[in-house]
Amino acid sequence: MTEAMHNRIAQARAERDKLLHRLLALENVLSEVEQRAPLPESSEEMLEQYLTLRAAKTEFSTFTSAHEKQLKARMQRIENELMQRMSDQGLTQIGSKSGTAYIKQVTSATVADWDTLLKYAIDTDQLHLLGKHVNKTAVAEFVKEKDDIPPGVNWYAENVVSIRTK
Repeated sequence: MTEAMHNRIAQARAERDKLLHRLLALENVLSEVEQRAPLPESSEEMLEQYLTLRAAKTEFSTFTSAHEKQLKARMQRIENELMQRMSDQGLTQIGSKSGTAYIKQVTSATVADWDTLLKYAIDTDQLHLLGKHVNKTAVAEFVKEKDDIPPGVNWYAENVVSIRTK
């Protein structure tokens, strides 16, 4: 084996060991959560624990998201290859002892020209083509300016605790 190969193997092992260490640290945090340990007595300790949990959550999310991208990329390659094979063979599905791959049509609808769509929906009494929602930012500005809510809108505001690091 060449020196370059030994170096790559050593790097891979070091990376693996680092990942294992991170996973063990995350498992320790999760085990405390799962055991429903009592909350600390002091607010300061509670805040420290919260920040530790948030850091662990971010670490776990970052770790899993990197791997998730790799998994999704591989799955997409397989889907593309299966689509090509089914197309080449004139099939709509392929089965195995583990499952079935089949072709289905996925649809979506987006607005290309709001003014044209709105006029058409009103003129032809096709209002069911439109979704029902309000712009939260615009409503918030309305509430701030007029100290009232627009007719037909429910407005909900709640005070919550936010925590930031120093």
